[in-house]
Amino acid sequence: MGLFLHDVIFLNCTEEAARAAIAEAAGEDFALQPEACSYKTENGGVNVLLSDMCAGYEPLAKYLSEKTQKPVMLLYIYDDDYWGYYFYENGRELDSYNPMPDLLEDVPDEEWQRLAGRASVVAAHFGIEPETIARYLIPWTEEIYDGDGEPAYPDDKYAAGDSWQIVDFMAKLGFSYGWE
Repeated sequence: MGLFLHDVIFLNCTEEAARAAIAEAAGEDFALQPEACSYKTENGGVNVLLSDMCAGYEPLAKYLSEKTQKPVMLLYIYDDDYWGYYFYENGRELDSYNPMPDLLEDVPDEEWQRLAGRASVVAAHFGIEPETIARYLIPWTEEIYDGDGEPAYPDDKYAAGDSWQIVDFMAKLGFSYGWE
């Protein structure tokens, strides 16, 4: 089994409010252990590396945004195969990205569109230009997945097709991975 990772960015939120929401979520069905989460405040928000074995994905992003009434982006690495995110505010989906929604099963065209990622939506909330992140939000072809991807931007460390491209994406949003 590969890596399953969840990192949550709470925008315009205090660490106290983020911790309270995480603690409440632990009582739900997310396999979340608040004492094993790592927190850091940066860029006007809170960045939280969730505990191992957490299994929240989209329902957790929705839940945390409802509890905090703030924009919440849950970024994830799925089985070290790909990265993606779910972006919610007040329990309402703002945007989602998955470069390979059909990796495990066929999905309808509407789902592909929903999971395509919209740079303009994300950029508006993070106070950046859409061009800063647009090149990350591409579907991964078989060639990209097999290692023929290129970095989205010249200063990136990771290429499309590498699940760790999530680190470069987070940096463009103004949040560091930096949990090593």
